[in-house]
Amino acid sequence: MEALKVILDRESENKYYNLISIYADKYLLTQKGQEAFNFLAERPDGSNFKLYELKGKVVFIDTWATWCAPCIKERPKVLEIAKKFGYNPELEVIMISVDSSREKWLKFLGTNNESTVTNIFVKDGINRDFGKQFNINAIPNYILIDKQGFIVHANIKEPNGEVEEMISKELLR
Repeated sequence: MEALKVILDRESENKYYNLISIYADKYLLTQKGQEAFNFLAERPDGSNFKLYELKGKVVFIDTWATWCAPCIKERPKVLEIAKKFGYNPELEVIMISVDSSREKWLKFLGTNNESTVTNIFVKDGINRDFGKQFNINAIPNYILIDKQGFIVHANIKEPNGEVEEMISKELLR
């Protein structure tokens, strides 16, 4: 991270500096220890959700969409993680749909009842502040946030045993 900042300082006169800094800034925002972006989302009942409502809990986020085959394929793994840790009130597993259609998301939820997770919706989330602030360029994407609201890991590629270990470690803090 420090090396990137040095390079940015050194390249400040580069004619492409603005382009370089856009991607560098997005990268730096999502590094371990950075405060997680307090995004606004919508619950299935239409009420608002803000990430900061979960301060004091470890938060595991699955960013997905109904049209994303890899997201649907990985979904059972996320549900298994939620089920495994379901006993622990200090963990919240959130599945954030970044679909463009709220109706498609709700229809999907209607046929996939998942009481072990919190389902929320960020319309067109990859292309909005949510996606930009978490540097989401592809889905599925998984994010782990600690109890104080700081990023532990913002670019987890797959929900697996390593994720379970990270969650366990954060729950013990």
